[in-house]
Amino acid sequence: MRHARRVLWGGVVTGVLAGAALMAPSTAHAQDPDWGVHRAEKMEAQARGLADQREEWKSATWLYEQAASVRPIGDPEAVVDLHWAGRLAYYTGDLKRSLRALEAAGERAMEGGDVLTAGTLLIDAAWVASKLGRNETATKLVLRAERTVAVSVLSDEVRNTVLNRIDEQTSAVTVAADFADDVEDLGPGQ
Repeated sequence: MRHARRVLWGGVVTGVLAGAALMAPSTAHAQDPDWGVHRAEKMEAQARGLADQREEWKSATWLYEQAASVRPIGDPEAVVDLHWAGRLAYYTGDLKRSLRALEAAGERAMEGGDVLTAGTLLIDAAWVASKLGRNETATKLVLRAERTVAVSVLSDEVRNTVLNRIDEQTSAVTVAADFADDVEDLGPGQ
């Protein structure tokens, strides 16, 4: 009996170690600084193929998220991947996932110094947050977008374009919050 347990545990341990070895990047990958970029490009190509088929949008969303996760910090393609993930998630009805992806895209854009894209993506994330009824989150995202473009070196024309979008978003959030308050004031059954 003891021998059988040792053999069983030995098989389990061997299986776990083999699985871990398959999941970990090889030393060749670890030494290749472009490994993440190459991997991301393959996932993006797969995602683009799936994005043509509505029933595959959830899979495409996942591939875009994964592609962004293996790209290095500051790589603008990660922003594009997350933006696509956010859009596809929105259209599949997964608003929480959409919000996470769009907010992450805005953060990655900020890390890369692209304040115009960061501001725009944070506004998009705020819009999704308001659709979820997360008006406080939406307001915070709008304020972050406003601060992002206010302190940048954008031309007045570009800054005003973004600030006008922020004003539109703020109005939408205010209307949604007022509606939620009105519904709450009515109480159940009224």
